This record gives sequence, C-alpha cells and structure tokens, in this order.
Amino acid sequence: MSNETRCLGWAQAEAPPFVGNRCKRAVSNPMTQNFALFFQLLRQEFANRYRGSWLGLLWLILNPLVALFLYTFVLGVVLQAKWHMPEQNTLSVSTYALVIFIGLAVHGAVSEALAIFPRTLLDQPHYIKKVCIPLLVLPTARWAVVIAHNMIVWLVVMLGVLWIGQPTESWFYLPWILLAFWLGLYALSLWLSVLTVFVRDLAHLAGSLGLVLLFLSPVFYPVGRLPQWLQLVAYINPLTFPIEQARNVLLFDQPLNWAGWT
Repeated sequence: MSNETRCLGWAQAEAPPFVGNRCKRAVSNPMTQNFALFFQLLRQEFANRYRGSWLGLLWLILNPLVALFLYTFVLGVVLQAKWHMPEQNTLSVSTYALVIFIGLAVHGAVSEALAIFPRTLLDQPHYIKKVCIPLLVLPTARWAVVIAHNMIVWLVVMLGVLWIGQPTESWFYLPWILLAFWLGLYALSLWLSVLTVFVRDLAHLAGSLGLVLLFLSPVFYPVGRLPQWLQLVAYINPLTFPIEQARNVLLFDQPLNWAGWT
C-alpha cells in the first residue's frame, strides 16, 4: 500500500486484482467514485435491520405512530401529567403528547446513533481488509440510516402538529434546526466509529449514555422547572437546544433563538 493511499484513510489489503486500478482513480476523487458503494451499503443496512419481518419498511412508520399514541394515553390520560407554561396554565392532552414526542424524536435519534455508531468499523472488517474503499463511507452509510428513521419520526410529528393547529411562519425554522442537529450526529458518528477501535469499552458505555441523556434532557419536563443552577447544567447538554427550539417553532409560534447557535 502506498503512503499516499494510507494518508487518505483508505483500506487496501489483499484487494482483488480488479480493484487496484479502481483505487488509484478513486483516490483523486473519492466522493464521486463511491456513490454506488454508499447506496449499496445503505440498502444493506436497511435489509439487515428488517430482514425476516412481515411488514418490513412499514415499521419505519408504525413505530413512531405507536409511540405517539402510547405516550398520549399513558402520560396524558392515565397519569394526567401537565406541562406548565409561564404564559398559560396547562396544555391540552394532544399538545402535551406532541411536546413529549418532539423531545423523544431528538433523543431517539441520538440513542440509536449511540447504539450503532461505535461498532461501525469493528462490525465490517471485510470492507477494511479486503476491499479498497474510503473508510468515510462506512460511518456515513450508518448515519444515513439513522437520519432516514428520524425523518419518518419528524413526519409523524408534523402530521400531529397539523392535526391540532394551523401552520405558522415559525415552522420554516424547523429545517435549520434539524440540519444542524443531523450534522452534529454525523460528527458523532465519525468520532465514535474511530475512537471505539482504540477504546472498545465505548461500545458498552454508549448504550448506558442514551438512558442517562433521556432523563438529563428536557424530554419529560421544561427546563424552566429546574432550579437556576441546574438550568445552567441543562443547557450544556447538546440535546437541550434542538428539543427546546423545535418545540418553540412548532407548538408555541416562537422565532428561532439565533443567539443559541453561537
């Protein structure tokens, strides 16, 4: 393997003869040469996840719908939980369910990412040792699967918001919130997939971290209900800002907090 190829983060060990020339061409322009491989890996990720199930990809829609109805019934009807706002007394059951579901939409993507990103390179050694590919393709494919799942969840969120109210101008801020959030997940995918190669314990720690973030993030409670010193800690949590901003623009007709991006 040449020094040039190693520096670019490519894997070329025991590659088949027909791959060698292709690698030399791909090194100069890796992104345009590997779209086919990326989509092949993407299809493989979906196939592995839903292989053998009767409903297949329909679970992408059914799972968030079941979660929405479940949290509405348990939290809003059975427990009669309330979400207190400074401007008003309490929210309706349907609005409260969407408040919770928006928090779960953000946390669910992070939790799924923490579950699958750490072992991205460890689970696919055949691509690294046998085939000449840019290693960046492997975590990117898994990140795309997480984003596809999260898009379906946000589609369910939008349908729920349309059910209880009319669109407002603040809705146009949601794509910017999601774009920043998804790019942050991409950085997390690269960081975890590489670091876990050297620190294997991260694969086990990441699973527990998802549960910790569920209760340290404002999923089931507003940040304003916390003591002042805990509010400062809460805003250090990277999940707090996208959760709070998505709720504000979708449910409470508030503009985007641009200062929070700095």
